[in-house]
Amino acid sequence: LRINLVNENTNEKSIFELFKDLITDLQNPIDRRRILTPSRFRNKIISKIDGFTRNVQQYSLEFFESLIMLLEKDLRQNRIVNANNEAVNCDNLIDDIFGGQTLCTTSCQKCSNISTQRLELFTTMQLGLEGVNSVNDCLKKHCGVEELDISQKWECGFCNLIQKGLK
Repeated sequence: LRINLVNENTNEKSIFELFKDLITDLQNPIDRRRILTPSRFRNKIISKIDGFTRNVQQYSLEFFESLIMLLEKDLRQNRIVNANNEAVNCDNLIDDIFGGQTLCTTSCQKCSNISTQRLELFTTMQLGLEGVNSVNDCLKKHCGVEELDISQKWECGFCNLIQKGLK
């Protein structure tokens, strides 16, 4: 699917288009000896978000969350067309590209009843780095079993008592 944003009010490229150009250049370099610089993309981001300036260190998570917000805003404010100039519905495009979901379950340690199951949607995931050697280790640790204690006041729906649970 090739997507173009059409904004009749300006000839200026949107964040989405600059991001698309940058990703395309990374995947299909015209000249492999050429140095790829994302300066137009970076300058556009800096112009749109308070607190982002040149030559100042920024947190990558803040940058990514701001990028996601700007991409979603571009998609809402512009008409989106495919290569044949036909309108395209991209309501969930950002979630489809950058999003994920985890299934969170809570079970009783006493009766093993699974009391709670819910999907948690995310576009970012903060992983602990302490005591891990790889990305897979980070994901295993993040998705591992967590023991809930009595102080967290989890009530089993089957026992109807406040119990220790496993999340």
